[in-house]
This record gives sequence, C-alpha cells and structure tokens, in this order.
Amino acid sequence: MVLELPFEMEFILSLTYRCNLNCSMCTQYGDGFKQNAPQDMTLEQWENFFESVSDVNPKPKMLLMGGEPLLYKDFERLFELTQKHGFNVQIVTNGVLLDKYLAQIAKTDTTITISLDGLEHTHDTIRNKPGTFKKVMQNIDKIEAYQKQGSKIKLCINCVMLPDNVDELSEFLEFIQKKNIHTLTFQHLQFSSQELNKHTNTQWQQRLNKPYAGGLIPPKQYKIDKQYVNKLAAAIEKLKDVCKTTAYVFPALEDEEIENYYLDKDLDTIRAGRICTTPWVNPTIHSNGDVSNCIGNIIGNINREDFWAIWNNEKANNLRHALCKYGKFTLCAKCCNFYKGNFIYAPNTLLTVNNKLLSLPDEINYIKSSKNGVFILDKYRDKTINNATPVIPLETFTPASVQKLKNTETIIAMFSELKGA
Repeated sequence: MVLELPFEMEFILSLTYRCNLNCSMCTQYGDGFKQNAPQDMTLEQWENFFESVSDVNPKPKMLLMGGEPLLYKDFERLFELTQKHGFNVQIVTNGVLLDKYLAQIAKTDTTITISLDGLEHTHDTIRNKPGTFKKVMQNIDKIEAYQKQGSKIKLCINCVMLPDNVDELSEFLEFIQKKNIHTLTFQHLQFSSQELNKHTNTQWQQRLNKPYAGGLIPPKQYKIDKQYVNKLAAAIEKLKDVCKTTAYVFPALEDEEIENYYLDKDLDTIRAGRICTTPWVNPTIHSNGDVSNCIGNIIGNINREDFWAIWNNEKANNLRHALCKYGKFTLCAKCCNFYKGNFIYAPNTLLTVNNKLLSLPDEINYIKSSKNGVFILDKYRDKTINNATPVIPLETFTPASVQKLKNTETIIAMFSELKGA
C-alpha cells in the first residue's frame, strides 16, 4: 500500500561521521564529537530502512552526508540501493574521494554538492590539508567530462563565508563560475556559543522537560565583530556585481538581520513568527540508526523500531507542539535548517501565527524572507490532501534568475509586496 504524503520529505542520511579532513568551521566536530562518533550501520540495516520508506508518494529525497559520506565502507552498494528504490539522491561531499565513484554516479541524474571554500591556499588552510583544492578541481573536471558525454549528474558548489575567505569571495566566484555548475551557494557560518547553548538548554527544559543535546560550536574560534559584519556585507554586495550564474546566499538574511545573526543580538526578532518545518519533513538518520527531527532531539532508532512509528511518536510530537505553542527557540535563528525553503505548507495542524492560519493564495505561509526573492507556485504538484498549496520560496540575489522563473512558473508574490512582512 502506497503511503500518500501532503509534502515531499527529504531524509538526511549521515552514513558515517568519519572524515578525511578537519575543517575549521565544521560544527559536527566541536567539543570532541569526531572522536566519539557513533558506529556506522551495516548495508543490510540501511536496506531495511530503504524498504520501509520506499513505498511513499511523493518519493522522498535522500541526502547522503557525513562526516564524509564517501568514507562509508559500502558506499557503492548503498548507492545502488538508492537507485533500486527510485530515490532522488544528492551527495554532499568534500570532493576528495569522488573519482572512485564517478563512473557509477555518472549513470544517474544524481546531484553532487561539493564544499569548496575559496581558492587554493585559502581552501587548503580552512580544510587543514594541503593538496585538497587541486584534488577537488581534478574531480570537478572529471564531472564535466562525464557531462559532455551525456551524463545528467548536476554539480553544485557550497562555499561557507568565513573571516578566512571573506576578502576573496568575489575572486573565487569569478573563478568557479567558469565551471558547469548547476547552482552555487554562499552560506553564512552556522555557529553558536556556550552562552547561547546554555540559554537554549533552559528553553528546552521549560518547554520540553529535557536537556538540549545539540551543539553548533565550531572547533575554531573566529573573531566576529561589527567590523567583520560590515566587511561581509560589502563582500556580498560585490558578489552581485560579478555573478553570471545561478547563485544564492543562504540564509538570505535581510540587511538588518546580518548584524543580529553574527553578534547574537535580538535573535528572537529574526523571522519572528516563523516555525521551522524540519521537525515535520526533514528527518536525520544518524550513522548508528538514531533518528532526530531537530539537532539534538533523538526520537528513536530505526534498528529497534519502524521509522514511521518513530516519526510520529510522543518525543517527535512534543517538539512540534512546543514550536506551535511557543514559536522558535532562540538558537533556531543560528541554525541553517530554520531557513530552508524546502516545501512549506500550511494544513490546520501546522503553521499558525497569532492564532491565524496562513494559507495560499490569499496569504503567504512564510513570514519574512529576502527582499530580492519571489514566491513561486510549484505548478507540477497537485494541492495537498489538506487543500493547502505547496510553494517554494526562492531566495536568490540574481535578478536574471527571477526573470527566468517568471517565464516558467506562476509568480505568487514578490516579497516586497507582502503585507505585514
């Protein structure tokens, strides 16, 4: 029996927490996590999980991540299983080990997202391993060679904006956009502090009666001050001048939000009223089978219980109810998942603001977003079972991309036209 869902789920599969690099900004490995990474699941355990979620419509998307996902010992066979079950797959990788698997991946329409954080010296310094940049660029050239032979694989680049690379972001963009890139994302640094985590723990105790088990503290302590925020804002503006491809800044923070985001000022005012949809549509399956619907909120383990029983259990719903009742946690403003524009929909049980349901098309179920973006209706998807229309909020800084969308999709509203946003 096919399970009909009112939205497309995206599973984040952390195949392994082992990694061949030691990146300065990686929040996974703060406070010794890398040394205490849980054991990897067997291929048979992953296959049982795929069986349990494959009979779903629309078919879930599988985001293969880590650590470094290509270090999973049975990656080739696991990838075969994703194709056997017809999943749409995206691989998020540092790109170093890709050449071992490209011949297999190139036969599919998989999206490969490579993390690349600057030109050679800068990238290798951030990744703490010389020669990384050259190896990644060699693999990008191999991807392009497969594409020229007819492969449908898509290449995406993700660049985290840091004090280490802020001065060369535009130079890096000019260099990398010469490659055949599907999308290019400049991502804000995701980070927290001991003070903010302590505050979050208090909120979790009050609202969920349990301690907060997340982190978001990178191993390197960056100097983040008003001077850096101004430099970053100027660098983003410069990106707009040299961009000739489809590029994004993520999260698409408003001008007045950037300083608050980086300096931990008035975090509760950032996207006030917005509720993160991750606890409803984006499960994370950790390398040992643990399931979470938010950073630090483990709700079960797929090796001991069926996924759907876990996804709808009391631990999962307690967080959802707390978000609907109290709104976001302060730390949510520093987590990239909070800003994801994945399928946002509004059935009666999900998103309310000031006790008022936000629905489409008369109202938009998204409270605040980039001033340069547009809302587009996904005309290829039917209305949900709750008669709520799915939308995709596109947060981009390239007007050409907006114009292209106007020619192919139905524009619901420009952000600048939203009332009360």
